[in-house]
Amino acid sequence: MGLTTGIQGQSARIVFYNVENLFDVMDDTLTNDEEFLPEGDKNWTYDRFREKTIKIYRTLVALGQGDMPAVIGLCEVENRLVLNRLIYDTPLSLKDYRLIHRESHDARGVDVALIYRADLFFPITSEWLTIPLRSGETTREILHVKGRIWDRDTLDIYINHWPSRYGGAGTSVQKRMAAAAILSESIVKVLKSNYNANIIVMGDFNDEPDDESMQSVNKILENSLQDSFCPLVNLSSLEKNIFGRGTIKHQGVWSVFDQILVSCALFSGDSGLRVSDQMAGIFMAEFLLEPDNAYSGMKPFRTYLGPGYHGGFSDHMPVFLDVEKTGTLKRK
Repeated sequence: MGLTTGIQGQSARIVFYNVENLFDVMDDTLTNDEEFLPEGDKNWTYDRFREKTIKIYRTLVALGQGDMPAVIGLCEVENRLVLNRLIYDTPLSLKDYRLIHRESHDARGVDVALIYRADLFFPITSEWLTIPLRSGETTREILHVKGRIWDRDTLDIYINHWPSRYGGAGTSVQKRMAAAAILSESIVKVLKSNYNANIIVMGDFNDEPDDESMQSVNKILENSLQDSFCPLVNLSSLEKNIFGRGTIKHQGVWSVFDQILVSCALFSGDSGLRVSDQMAGIFMAEFLLEPDNAYSGMKPFRTYLGPGYHGGFSDHMPVFLDVEKTGTLKRK
């Protein structure tokens, strides 16, 4: 059964997907993209790039379950060119997708972006939140987009790709704590303006829901908002408890690095929208998985295994939620 759109009681799907290194085949002299060139270590060719865009399109179609998602957050995309190829050179063009993106200062040149259906989502403002790291390193920015869904109800959407665990989770955690602080400061501003704001925070956080960096978001909100504080609800934490799986698998262990959090108002439906019942989770489609011969079970069917081309989709599973109109509208 497909999703329906546009009137009270009907739904629109919001998606986040780490697409695993969607690079073009041209050298960017300002970034470390050399391995993803035809002559690079990954032997990244135009045919492989084209095949990957088709696989991403196929995933998004399957996620739509009969209708295409209204809003899609992406990470590990190199630039606007690869996004244009995705939304204009595949059947996504039939749904008039638009994009919000800018080049980050990430050393490898991978960015976050948002693509959206122009008939369902109407951006009002967008901003890019820079994460300062003590080491002087650079990382992806956080994208914050405020817009209207169905040209009525306002959503604040945050797209994240926090610093990786390269060098070890313990030694890199402060980088993710810095990202959490920047994210939280922005959410505080939104909630101080309207404590019933509909907020969606999604991304690859490189930490699990119970890890220090993720827990610090609500702690910062509580300290800043005090009596008006209402915690963000981590839908991915609920998902893990129900299904016992994750979005990425390493040495036989699943982790929930890709997560979606929502504000109290969106979870409860107090501000015109709510998360649809039982319609949020990890998209574990069979074609996105393959047998894990080393550790048992299944694992993500990824594009590369080490340096070798594997021809899959991504090393991450997509996550999603559905929002629907409630007919209830409260304002501060």
